[in-house]
Amino acid sequence: MMSGPQRAQAMEALQRAQATEGGAAGGADEEPARGQEYRERQAADYDAAARELFKSLGLVGGDAGSSAGGKYSNLDPIWCDPRTKARVFIGNQSAAKNEGTLATHGITHIVNCQDMNAPNFHEANPQFCYLRFPVAHWIREDMETDEQVLAYFNRCFEFVQTALDSGHSVLIHCLAGAHRKPHD
Repeated sequence: MMSGPQRAQAMEALQRAQATEGGAAGGADEEPARGQEYRERQAADYDAAARELFKSLGLVGGDAGSSAGGKYSNLDPIWCDPRTKARVFIGNQSAAKNEGTLATHGITHIVNCQDMNAPNFHEANPQFCYLRFPVAHWIREDMETDEQVLAYFNRCFEFVQTALDSGHSVLIHCLAGAHRKPHD
């Protein structure tokens, strides 16, 4: 469980990472469309932000599954298919690289949301099926409507749905898996 000071440190680390993005340019002549604002931002270094978060939480080795004086989970189930009982998990790189963890949770399908150079740890193992979905690349896309956002994510949705329909659990991960609700 994250303490109040740990949460504050984590938020400060994320805010520092966001400040390095450069933010959206302001001004009266800026195009008001949401898509233009996003395209003007520089891509954030999400891996650096994750490492800063690990450091602020006192995580051993930069991606270990526990922190000093707190609880940190490498993966969390967020949904269970009522028909097939397959689950969707959100997690971090530690969960993705640990074949035992994947087997324990019945995970055979993995969505790697990191950049294109991040490893798919078990790609050579035919037991696993991967989708490389570098979510930070959204900034390069032309997405000014809800329909365009949905179209961008559709490939990921289809991969997950096909796995669930077949009874296979899915891990969706980035480096830190930090975009989850803290355990209270």
